[in-house]
Order: sequence, then C-alpha cells, then structure tokens
Amino acid sequence: MKKTRVIFSPLGEEVRLRIRKMKLTFLMVFLVFASFGNSFSQVTLSLQFKKANLQEVLNSIEKQTNCVFLYKDNVLDNTREINADFQNAKFEDVLKAVCEQGNVDYEVRDRQIILKEKAAVPAPSSQQQTKKKSVTGKVMDDKGSTLPGTSVVVKGTTNGVITDANGNFTLLNVPENATLQFSFVGMKSQEATVAGKTVINVTMVDETVGLDDIIVVGYGTQKKVTVVGAITAISTQELRQSPTTNISNALAGRLPGLIVNQFSGGEPGVDQSTVFVRGMSTLGNQNPIVLVDGIERDFQYLNPEEVESFTILKDASATAVYGVRGANGVILVTTRRGKTVERANVTFKASTGISAPVKFPEYLGSADYALLYNEANLNDNPQTTKALFSKTQIENYRKAIGDNSDGLGYNINLFDYAFKPSMQQDYSLNIQGGTKTVKYFVLVGYMNQNGNYQHTNDGPKNTNAVFNRYNFRSNIDINITPDFYVKLNLGGRIQNRIAPGTTAARLITIAN
Repeated sequence: MKKTRVIFSPLGEEVRLRIRKMKLTFLMVFLVFASFGNSFSQVTLSLQFKKANLQEVLNSIEKQTNCVFLYKDNVLDNTREINADFQNAKFEDVLKAVCEQGNVDYEVRDRQIILKEKAAVPAPSSQQQTKKKSVTGKVMDDKGSTLPGTSVVVKGTTNGVITDANGNFTLLNVPENATLQFSFVGMKSQEATVAGKTVINVTMVDETVGLDDIIVVGYGTQKKVTVVGAITAISTQELRQSPTTNISNALAGRLPGLIVNQFSGGEPGVDQSTVFVRGMSTLGNQNPIVLVDGIERDFQYLNPEEVESFTILKDASATAVYGVRGANGVILVTTRRGKTVERANVTFKASTGISAPVKFPEYLGSADYALLYNEANLNDNPQTTKALFSKTQIENYRKAIGDNSDGLGYNINLFDYAFKPSMQQDYSLNIQGGTKTVKYFVLVGYMNQNGNYQHTNDGPKNTNAVFNRYNFRSNIDINITPDFYVKLNLGGRIQNRIAPGTTAARLITIAN
C-alpha cells in the first residue's frame, strides 16, 4: 500500500487564513449595504423650509441620514423655491416631494442617490385621461368659520357641487390632472390642482371692497349687480390724484350727481367746498347726511390716505334706511382697515407744492384812469377849460416809484405788492397689516399751508394766513372667536389756524 505524505507549510496556512478573513469582510460589507438599501423604508425625517433652494434642502437631508446626493452642476435649479414641512415623515415621501418641487428625477443606489434632469412627461393616453376619482374637502374663511354654499367646480366643465352646512363637499368623477375652482359671494375665487390628491381643504379670504364688485350701501355692503338705487363710488386712489388740502375739493367733477362749489375765498383753512347731491331741492337745510364709518361727522379735512372709499346714495330707494333725513342724499365714507398679510405694509408719503392765486383781476392803471377821467369830465362839461389831472401828473403816474430823481413816480401794481406764492407741505405715515386674529391700520399725518400775503411779521404777531393740520387714525379688528369679534376705531384731528381779522371771501361780499 502506497502512502502519501502531507507536509503542512506555515506559509500556506497563513494565506488560507487571510483569504478566509477577506471573504468574511466582503460578506459583512455586502450585508451592510444591503441592509442600508432596505432601511430607507424605516428612516424618518423632520424638515421645515420656506422659500428655500434645493441645495439647502439636500444638505439638510444628508445631515439627518447617511445618504449622499450625486449630481452634475447643471441639474439643480436653485431658482426654484422649495416649501417643506415634514414631521417624522418617511424618507421616501420626503425625497419624492422635494425632487418633485425641484423638478428633478432621482435613482437610489445603495446609500447613493443620483439626481438627474427630469424626463419629459409623455402625453397621457386616452386610457389615462379617462381615469377619474372622487375628491372631498372643506372650505373655510380666514377667520376659521366654515363657508356653506361655496361653489366647487372642475375647471372647464359643468361638473360641480356646493358645500353643505359644515362647509364639506364631495365631488365625483374628477380627472387626475383637473383643477378645482372655488367661488363664494364676497370672497376671492381660488383654484386648487388635484395632482393625485383626494382631500383638498381651502381657506378663502375676503374680497376687497371696490368699485366693480362691492358697494357700501346704508350700514352694509351689496354686490354692484344687485344694486337697484342710484349709487356712485370713488376709491382713495382717485382722491390722491388731486393735491388739495381739503378732500371736498378733490371730489369736484369726479362723481355724477355730486355738485361741489367753493364759495369761500380759498385761504388756508377756509378752502372747504359746499357739497350737494343732485342740486338744492329742499327748503332750509339742503346738505346731505355725511357718515364716516357709520357715524355722522364732517369729512372735509380727512387725510386722503385714511379713506378707503367714498360713496353717495342719490335716490329714494338708496336712502330709504335714513328716512326723511336722507332727502338731500347720503355720503358714506369708509376708512381703511387692516388686512391679513405676511408682512406689514409701511407707507410714507411726502409732498410739497406752491400755492398761488390762479388769476388776479385786471384793473386800469393810474395814468390811464387819470387820462380817461379828464376825458369824461370834458364830455360832461364842454365849457370847462381846466383838467383835474395835469399832463405832468399823468406822466408821473406812468413811472414807477423812484424812477424820477425827485421821487414823483406813483405807478405800482398793488397785487404784486400785496401777494406772493406760498408753500404747502403734506406728510403721512401709515402701517397696515394683521393676522387671522388681529388686523390693524394706523395713520399719522401732518399738513401745513402758508398764506399768500406779503409784508407780514413772522413772529407772534404774524397776521398772515397759516393753516396746520394733524391727523391720527387707528382701526383695529380682533376676532375673539369665529362668531364674536371686536372693532376699535379711533380718529382725531387737530387744526391750528392763524389769519387776519377778516377773510378774502368776506371782503368780496362787502365789495359786492
């Protein structure tokens, strides 16, 4: 029997041990990667971003996980805004939502996530187009109250429903790529894309009161298409176009049926106009009722920046709620209020201008007056031989004061001597903003108008016509509960006027 002798070499045993270790190492690495690839379904993330770019979101995901994003430089579009709000969400859901907003495709390879340019979406087939489903949801206003009777329609079709008493709706046969339109009287219409969603909740905001949609009537608002009475309105934007110190003068020629006459002399602080609605048709008091935010008061010296709208009610049906007092018409002024905005709007306005009489009367000069007086006297008394004014006197009347060496010149333009252009200034600062709970509008304003008289003292005994006005307004709306709210309106005005002992209007009346 032949025997084989086996000799064990120490070197061969060491090689076999190393090979065995390498096999175990590769097996462990494979198991780790395989387990990580399957562990994505177990990973949860918490992210919250608002108007962030894609690069910032990817960096945050890498910090919370062991994944690595690989992509070319031209793949990411950092001009796109990413809005994300996830709390303990699955990794796959977060990745899908972020890449969808970033308009990129992705591929997961172990712990590496490769980002690619989004492939062109093929046109849906006829079978996909006909795929429909049901969508449910709830409609509320910005105060948290439900909106029953809201119209919900699939855009471009007649398929629609209205919300029930609790603001809920269920819409059947909705295509996957459809857009829903929500509309409610007094609210801004909104749209929402279905995009795979089966539940869509919408919050609607109030429609701004304006000329085309809503008109202030009596003590409320009404759609313009349903108004039967004669009503005319103007917005604050149109009032700002006239650089007048009195808001009544800015209304002249802007509203049909409104007659604005300025019988005053136009001096600072005495430049208000008399306002009539459809003329002077009654005996006694012919002025219309003026209500500012529902309270009867004067509106002449309000700051145009604090006015939201100006409405006049002209006929019997429009003024019915005011009874016999509305016979001369009603003027409704609504002031600005706060709005639900992300950031408060701060507006500062500064304007300055020159105020001067448009035209002075043209009177006959002193020399011409003397010459014509002599001629008239001669016509009345042909036998007279002596004129009242000599030729030397008439020539002196033609010369300005100081032209002659003997100082006998008397010609002077009294209007140029007595009047001068003056400056007027107007400054205002307002802040408008708010949330769903509290809304606010605050305004402070200052207006200064100097007089046109020359040769007056600027000290404590100044007799020039000077007018200063200070305006303040604060309108606050507080929603305590969905059915209970509080409104606080504060408005004030301080006027400081300096003037001579009489006014130009009174002097004109005396002269006439």
